Amino acid sequence: MQILEKRPLKAILIFDLIDAFQQDLKMKGMTPRPRGETKIFALGELNGRSLAPFPNPIELITVQNSSGYRLFFGKVKLQDGRLRNRYLQNKKHRLRVVNPHYQSLEIDVTLPQPNQPLSVKLMPGYAYSFPTAANFSPTLIRGVIHNPNGNGVAHAKVKLGSQTYQTDETGQWVFVVPKSEPAGQKSIRVTFPDKSTRTIKVEMAHDATNTVPATVWHSS
Repeated sequence: MQILEKRPLKAILIFDLIDAFQQDLKMKGMTPRPRGETKIFALGELNGRSLAPFPNPIELITVQNSSGYRLFFGKVKLQDGRLRNRYLQNKKHRLRVVNPHYQSLEIDVTLPQPNQPLSVKLMPGYAYSFPTAANFSPTLIRGVIHNPNGNGVAHAKVKLGSQTYQTDETGQWVFVVPKSEPAGQKSIRVTFPDKSTRTIKVEMAHDATNTVPATVWHSS
C-alpha cells in the first residue's frame, strides 16, 4: 500500500501590500489593505543593474491569507492565458505592482524569499476615491497631459517636491500635499517622453482639489 506524505506548501514570496494614504491617516490600523484588485507582474531578470526583459510581462498568481498578506507559491499566468508552475528561476527579478486605484510601482526582488514579507506601499493614483469628510479631506493637486489631438500622454514624469508621478495612457496625475506644506504657489516640473521639460505654476489652497489646466505636449 502506497503512503502519500502531505507537506504544506511554502510561499516563494510574501507581499505585504499597504494603502499608504490610509496608513498615514491611521484610518484602518497600521496595515490598511489596498482596495480593488492588485496584480503583480514579472518584467524580466536582473543581472547587476542590467534588465533582461521578458517578451511580455508574466503575471504572478497570488492568494490572500487571513492576515491580508498576498502569497506567491510559484504559479504564473503567461500572456496567452496558460498557467505554469515554477516558471520563474531563482534569480533577481523586476516586478510591477498594478492596481487601478493606485500608482504603479516597480520593485526588484530575489527569488525565493519565503520568510520575510515584502512591504509594498501603494500611493494613490488619479482614480483613487479620496475621503470627503471635513476631518479627512486631503489637499490635492491634479492635472492631465495630452497631445494636440486630446489623447493622454503615457510615460510622462510629473514632479512636485520629493514626489514623482508617472502617467499612464490617460495622462492624468495627482499629488496629495501634506498639511504641513505652506499654501501658495507651487512649481511642478513635467518631463515628457522625449525628455523635454516644462515647469508649471499653480496656486495651492489647503483642504481643496487644486486643478492644473491641461498640459499639451507637442512631440518633436
